[in-house]
Amino acid sequence: MNPRNIFIFPAVYALLHGPVALADNQNDEHSEWRVSALIGVASLPPYLGDDDTQLSVIPDINIKYGDTFFASFLSGIGYNIISTKHWQAGPIIKYDFGRDEQDGNPLSLSDNTSDDLLGLGDIEGSAEAGAFLSYKTNRWQTKVEVRQGLDGGHEGLISEFEVKLLGQATLFSKPLFYSFGPEAVYGDEAYQQAYFGITSAQSVQSGLDQYTPKAGLVSYGLHANFVMKINNKWSIGGFAGYNKLGDDASNSPLIQERGSENQSLGGIFFSYQF
Repeated sequence: MNPRNIFIFPAVYALLHGPVALADNQNDEHSEWRVSALIGVASLPPYLGDDDTQLSVIPDINIKYGDTFFASFLSGIGYNIISTKHWQAGPIIKYDFGRDEQDGNPLSLSDNTSDDLLGLGDIEGSAEAGAFLSYKTNRWQTKVEVRQGLDGGHEGLISEFEVKLLGQATLFSKPLFYSFGPEAVYGDEAYQQAYFGITSAQSVQSGLDQYTPKAGLVSYGLHANFVMKINNKWSIGGFAGYNKLGDDASNSPLIQERGSENQSLGGIFFSYQF
């Protein structure tokens, strides 16, 4: 089994970050260090563009120091150089796990495998370094993040944009935090070629037509989630999302013949703050 097909988990983080952060911050606003653990189950496409989904385990450890440093498996490592009531900005490093043509996922709860990617070769994992800018009010959050793939992997530029409506309610006498809104992901030619392009050699080995995509939208869609506080330590939450692949991505023979431009994901999780 190879962990490279868990690349889609950072997309899960985008669904979880807002409400989980709001819920965790209610516990002890005076504590500099905050550590929380998350475990959940999600229905995810095994690879970006697949027409099938698999149940997978989602693990995460989230570490924060004040309003500056943060690190986790899902969110990467970042630092808020700017941190005010409304604005946050700074550098960030994430890891793209790439893709394995054998479709192996050690965190999958299913033994089902697919031969969709056979002949396309592996996409090596690589670090992505970049920066983010976020503006937040009591009701809205807008965030832009741009990252460049480094040595290995796609070595392309990827940009993410999101707008979230934030809210708080009460359910079963417990505080419930929620968010929903649109997201979009842009990739340059190098990124698009890595995940959706098909070289002449890959065409011979996979049986798919040769294809060279251009820079453009990788995907766009609508995501929603919630987190409910059970007590000062435990929270329970859920999330759901729908994405549609952009034109250059969806026109790839991989997607046209073996996958789908429509992508959905959803799941539930428990979070514990130490």
